[in-house]
Amino acid sequence: MPPSKLLISLQSADEILEIAEFDFPWIDLKDPTTGSLGCPQARVAEEFVATANRCLDRNRCRISLALGELIDESWTEVGSIVSEFDFAKVALAGCASHPPWKEHLKSLTNQAGGADRLILVHYADSEGAAAPDWPETLEAAIALRSRFILVDTFDKSAGRLWDWYSPETIRSLAMEAKANEIQLSIAGSLRLDELSWARNLGAAIIGVRGAACQDGSRVQRLCRDRLGFLSDVFSNQAVTN
Repeated sequence: MPPSKLLISLQSADEILEIAEFDFPWIDLKDPTTGSLGCPQARVAEEFVATANRCLDRNRCRISLALGELIDESWTEVGSIVSEFDFAKVALAGCASHPPWKEHLKSLTNQAGGADRLILVHYADSEGAAAPDWPETLEAAIALRSRFILVDTFDKSAGRLWDWYSPETIRSLAMEAKANEIQLSIAGSLRLDELSWARNLGAAIIGVRGAACQDGSRVQRLCRDRLGFLSDVFSNQAVTN
């Protein structure tokens, strides 16, 4: 499998201006202060799309939107702007104890502009998040004909991705996803010094926020030196498919 490409999570349209010169292939909008996949306000999402369309080469850069937890339905407040993004990510905390959660996906599918534009999030710490396990999440992604599935962590204070899944496990999940024509994306407090080897585990995409910020904190401002390092590590970045 080819090395992973970079996804960098931003929290505002202003941050697009800070990363524009680096030509990153995929940027994501979320509110890191309201959870792992925090859904931003509609106004923020609208400004983000407008700025991306104005300042970025949209033929070379994908944009995605974090929609929070499926059963919380915070995504309903974002409205039709969801369909202006290439992809929308939705997480599944609480769904393990809410059997009709797959029915919720139908409404979200319409709002996102198509099932294949939804990226389901599998939490590595799924038990603590009361979220579906990997097999059930993958099954749902296959049914949606999703192009990507994201493995992330729910409780950032309880550990990083590697505290839950070993590199060998990630490699196995990537192979299983690929066998079902789905590309794996990974995130979960990944550090700068891990990215070079993590790129070779078979995931199509590696997502970062904290690694791009001052002091490595996901709620801090972006750090130019860290952005430059990420650009160097993830050279030849174009995302296919």
